[in-house]
Amino acid sequence: QVLCQKSIALFKVQAGQNHMEKERVTPGDLPLKVALATRVNELIAERGLSQIEAAVEIGMTQPKVSQINRYRLHNISVGRLLQALTALDQRIEIVIGPSPERTIPTVRIAA
Repeated sequence: QVLCQKSIALFKVQAGQNHMEKERVTPGDLPLKVALATRVNELIAERGLSQIEAAVEIGMTQPKVSQINRYRLHNISVGRLLQALTALDQRIEIVIGPSPERTIPTVRIAA
Protein backbone atom coordinates (compact mmCIF):
# COMPACT_ATOMS: atom_id res chain seq x y z
CA GLN A 1 0.00 0.00 0.00
CA VAL A 2 1.43 3.35 -1.03
CA LEU A 3 0.45 6.38 0.99
CA CYS A 4 0.65 9.94 -0.24
CA GLN A 5 3.32 11.81 1.70
CA LYS A 6 1.44 15.12 1.60
CA SER A 7 -0.60 16.05 4.59
CA ILE A 8 -4.34 15.73 4.29
CA ALA A 9 -7.01 17.85 5.88
CA LEU A 10 -9.32 16.19 8.37
CA PHE A 11 -12.31 17.92 9.83
CA LYS A 12 -13.92 17.52 13.20
CA VAL A 13 -16.80 19.20 14.94
CA GLN A 14 -15.92 20.66 18.32
CA ALA A 15 -18.44 19.70 21.00
CA GLY A 16 -20.84 22.57 21.60
CA GLN A 17 -19.54 24.58 18.67
CA ASN A 18 -21.08 25.13 15.27
CA HIS A 19 -17.90 25.37 13.22
CA MET A 20 -15.53 22.86 11.72
CA GLU A 21 -11.90 22.79 12.80
CA LYS A 22 -9.30 21.86 10.20
CA GLU A 23 -6.34 19.72 11.26
CA ARG A 24 -3.25 18.57 9.45
CA VAL A 25 -2.39 14.87 9.63
CA THR A 26 0.42 13.12 7.80
CA PRO A 27 -1.02 9.94 6.25
CA GLY A 28 2.23 8.07 6.87
CA ASP A 29 1.68 8.37 10.63
CA LEU A 30 -1.82 6.93 10.58
CA PRO A 31 -1.06 3.21 10.05
CA LEU A 32 1.54 3.28 12.84
CA LYS A 33 -0.76 5.14 15.24
CA VAL A 34 -3.66 2.81 14.45
CA ALA A 35 -1.50 -0.28 15.02
CA LEU A 36 -0.23 1.05 18.35
CA ALA A 37 -3.71 2.18 19.46
CA THR A 38 -5.12 -1.22 18.52
CA ARG A 39 -2.63 -2.92 20.84
CA VAL A 40 -3.34 -0.45 23.66
CA ASN A 41 -7.08 -1.12 23.26
CA GLU A 42 -6.51 -4.89 23.23
CA LEU A 43 -4.48 -4.75 26.45
CA ILE A 44 -7.07 -2.59 28.19
CA ALA A 45 -9.84 -5.01 27.15
CA GLU A 46 -7.81 -8.11 28.13
CA ARG A 47 -7.30 -6.65 31.60
CA GLY A 48 -10.96 -5.67 31.92
CA LEU A 49 -10.05 -2.08 32.76
CA SER A 50 -12.51 0.77 32.61
CA GLN A 51 -11.30 3.91 30.85
CA ILE A 52 -10.74 5.58 34.22
CA GLU A 53 -8.72 2.61 35.51
CA ALA A 54 -6.72 2.49 32.27
CA ALA A 55 -6.05 6.23 32.49
CA VAL A 56 -4.60 5.84 36.00
CA GLU A 57 -2.47 2.87 34.94
CA ILE A 58 -1.03 4.50 31.82
CA GLY A 59 -0.78 8.01 33.21
CA MET A 60 -3.14 9.95 31.00
CA THR A 61 -6.59 11.42 31.33
CA GLN A 62 -9.78 9.43 30.75
CA PRO A 63 -10.69 11.61 27.73
CA LYS A 64 -7.33 10.68 26.12
CA VAL A 65 -8.04 6.98 26.74
CA SER A 66 -11.45 7.51 25.14
CA GLN A 67 -9.81 9.12 22.11
CA ILE A 68 -7.50 6.13 21.73
CA ASN A 69 -10.45 3.77 22.15
CA ARG A 70 -12.31 5.58 19.35
CA TYR A 71 -9.17 5.92 17.18
CA ARG A 72 -9.34 9.72 17.33
CA LEU A 73 -5.57 9.93 17.15
CA HIS A 74 -5.02 13.42 15.70
CA ASN A 75 -3.61 14.83 18.95
CA ILE A 76 -2.09 11.62 20.35
CA SER A 77 1.58 11.24 19.41
CA VAL A 78 3.32 8.02 18.47
CA GLY A 79 5.56 8.62 21.48
CA ARG A 80 2.58 8.86 23.82
CA LEU A 81 1.17 5.60 22.45
CA LEU A 82 4.55 3.95 23.03
CA GLN A 83 4.58 5.26 26.62
CA ALA A 84 1.09 3.81 27.14
CA LEU A 85 2.29 0.42 25.91
CA THR A 86 5.30 0.40 28.23
CA ALA A 87 3.04 1.40 31.13
CA LEU A 88 0.99 -1.69 30.22
CA ASP A 89 4.14 -3.83 30.64
CA GLN A 90 4.93 -4.16 26.95
CA ARG A 91 8.46 -4.28 25.54
CA ILE A 92 9.03 -2.00 22.56
CA GLU A 93 11.69 -2.82 19.99
CA ILE A 94 12.55 -0.59 17.07
CA VAL A 95 14.76 -2.18 14.45
CA ILE A 96 16.24 -0.08 11.67
CA GLY A 97 18.13 -1.66 8.82
CA PRO A 98 18.37 -1.90 5.08
CA SER A 99 15.52 -3.51 3.23
CA PRO A 100 16.49 -6.93 1.84
CA GLU A 101 14.99 -6.06 -1.52
CA ARG A 102 14.18 -2.94 -3.43
CA THR A 103 10.69 -2.50 -2.07
CA ILE A 104 8.58 0.30 -0.76
CA PRO A 105 9.75 1.12 2.78
CA THR A 106 7.33 -0.15 5.39
CA VAL A 107 6.65 0.04 9.08
CA ARG A 108 5.61 -3.27 10.65
CA ILE A 109 4.10 -3.73 14.09
CA ALA A 110 4.17 -7.22 15.59
CA ALA A 111 2.23 -7.85 18.78
